[in-house]
Amino acid sequence: MWFTHYNQLGLIKGASAGTTTLTSQDLANVRDVVWEKEIEAGFEAKQMMRLFASALAGVVSGMADEKPVFLGLDGSTERIVGQTDKKGNRLTITLDLN
Repeated sequence: MWFTHYNQLGLIKGASAGTTTLTSQDLANVRDVVWEKEIEAGFEAKQMMRLFASALAGVVSGMADEKPVFLGLDGSTERIVGQTDKKGNRLTITLDLN
């Protein structure tokens, strides 16, 4: 079943849908399955979100010395560590998405 509206999702929280009743644990299990789903190249959804968050909103340093480091939103985890040439082309990249 695909939910297209928040009210539809609200209907399943502990409510009966035909012969099925979803508990809080059922919803937690669905959440875990979704976030652990492989999206691309072996990366799970939660890992991709960590990558996006660090690249888009994390603190970055080292751009001037061609060794960029993007921190996670926690401000301390080095999520993306790379090396670039003088033109800004990526030469190497290391990811920490766990």
